[in-house]
Amino acid sequence: MKLKIATIILLMASLVYVSDRSSYSESIDEMNRKAHNLYEDKKYNQAIALWLDILTMEPDNQRVMQKIEEVYEIKQKKDLAYQKSRLDYHLSKMKLKEDKEEEIEKGISIGWNSIGNYRIAFRLDPNDSDIKEMRERMAALEKEILAAQEALRLSREIKMKIQQWRFIARDQLDKNDFDNSLKNWEEILDYLPRDTEAIEGKRTCLLAIENRIKFEKIRGYLAKGKELFDVQQYKSARNEYTMVISLDERNREANDYIEKIDEMLEEKMLLEIRLQQAENLYKSGVEQLGANNFDQARDDFESILSLLKNRDYKDTKQKLAMIEVLRKEYELKERQRRVQMIDEYFQEGLIAFNDSRYNIAIAKFDKTLSLDKENRYAREYLDKSIQALKQKQEEVVDENSPYFQVVNALIVSGKELYLAGRYTESTKKWERILRLFPKNRLAREYSLKCYYRMNPDKLDSFSNNLFESGQKLLAGRKYKDALDKFLLLKSVNERYPNIDEYVARSKIVPEDVGPGDTPLAAVDRQEIERKYRAAMALYQRGGKQNIEESLAMFRWIVQKSPNNVKAVINVNKIEAQLRINKGGAATGLAQLTPEMRRKAQRHYYNGISYYASNKFKKAIDEWQKVLIIDPGNVKAKNNIRKTMAFLGRYGNE
Repeated sequence: MKLKIATIILLMASLVYVSDRSSYSESIDEMNRKAHNLYEDKKYNQAIALWLDILTMEPDNQRVMQKIEEVYEIKQKKDLAYQKSRLDYHLSKMKLKEDKEEEIEKGISIGWNSIGNYRIAFRLDPNDSDIKEMRERMAALEKEILAAQEALRLSREIKMKIQQWRFIARDQLDKNDFDNSLKNWEEILDYLPRDTEAIEGKRTCLLAIENRIKFEKIRGYLAKGKELFDVQQYKSARNEYTMVISLDERNREANDYIEKIDEMLEEKMLLEIRLQQAENLYKSGVEQLGANNFDQARDDFESILSLLKNRDYKDTKQKLAMIEVLRKEYELKERQRRVQMIDEYFQEGLIAFNDSRYNIAIAKFDKTLSLDKENRYAREYLDKSIQALKQKQEEVVDENSPYFQVVNALIVSGKELYLAGRYTESTKKWERILRLFPKNRLAREYSLKCYYRMNPDKLDSFSNNLFESGQKLLAGRKYKDALDKFLLLKSVNERYPNIDEYVARSKIVPEDVGPGDTPLAAVDRQEIERKYRAAMALYQRGGKQNIEESLAMFRWIVQKSPNNVKAVINVNKIEAQLRINKGGAATGLAQLTPEMRRKAQRHYYNGISYYASNKFKKAIDEWQKVLIIDPGNVKAKNNIRKTMAFLGRYGNE
């Protein structure tokens, strides 16, 4: 019965889990469907917002990432088309006012380009507010282009007549001869019905004839606006022209000046914004140089030049030119510092190893290998240190060992029994320790002490044999093994003649001797010393060939005397130096953790979202955050460069 109930509960739980997963999937699908519909309706910002929400739940959703990228591409194409249209619009208007036919023809061609790019931008994003505002200007430009084309098609004789009528009509308008001026404008319109100047001239004359007071007010505002414009008081001038529009909203001159003033004020404002952005980038570039982040510094300084249309800002170009020099200097210093650290850690490890401080030795050799993975000596001595530590831990139980309390209690009771002369009972305590740790030094010593206390007749024979064994090891230059023998002898028989002298002699170890060394003859030692001096002289002389020759000599010494510390240190140092200078031990770029990748991805798509909303500065900030996490992110770098170049060329923020 219980089994059936458990089965039912598990089944219900699994159904709930499946249901939850199904609801979760349906939720994602519904959000994606809504986002896709918004995308189809060209409501890009809302679509991106939904897709970003999906990425929060499913960071690796490739379809959503692709759709966000598509929106970014559309937005970028739209921005470029729109800004090209704006630039061509102003240039076309200037050219269409020229008297020379070739200039007018250029104006017509540029104007059609402007209209074409505007249509591209409108088709890509008809909901953009800037594009909507530009619509009326484009319609007016098209009329001017058509009028200019009509004028170009007329015969030379008619063109001369129109030019004459135009000149006379302007003069009559200036002299307030509105009736005759009106007739001349109408003559022009008979041939050029779309001529914008003639249309405006006729309208002005009719206004003057029908409402002279209103006309004079308009003329006064126009004159004052022109006066203020000429002395660069643009805001005040704009106010005068706004008064004209309040009386005559179709007034061409006032509308043209307002448009021109708005462009100039916008350009001034955008220049100030770009200069502030340039200053921020400059400060960032200097900071990155100070932190030796040369690629990021280059990005910052290149962004300044893009932003200011290749115009230098402070000493940006000079700093850009110096980056590679600074990079090489830094890399050289880093290689030297790295070799120095490898050498220092290795030496500290050797000293700790020879002093039997194996934990410290292991840490130092580990650090050496973290800087130079191919360091064979560090690897070899690390293994030696680990083995020696294991042996030492058997000889002396570490306080962190789980057996420490047990062994310590046995030691205390064993010593007490020994001092009380209860040698048999004391021996049992030491034997219990030796069953756990056969090499435990203290247990071995007290076990022997107990034995010879109980068998004093055998002490002299044992002591003599132990002393002779120590002497042979000392003569064979095996100092550490000899020291162990003499210390054991002193522990068991502390009154043995001259034992302190032999302990002291065993502790004085020549530099070229270590565990396992073969005794060197006097001739060999002299040859090693001669080779060592010659190798050092070559190394200090410098140059690739000299250093390689010195390395060969040091290797020969190590082969003859593997524990010659000075030679081992020099071989290790030179090999590390050659590897690192060659780049063999250089550390690669750090791999991104999944969490770092998710953060970088989030900042990247946030940047696209800001870009789609025309918040270009925030978009750049987000992409720069990507580069802090992932300096090699090509897409983020390209987006920053494209956006900075766009802002520099077209002055949009």
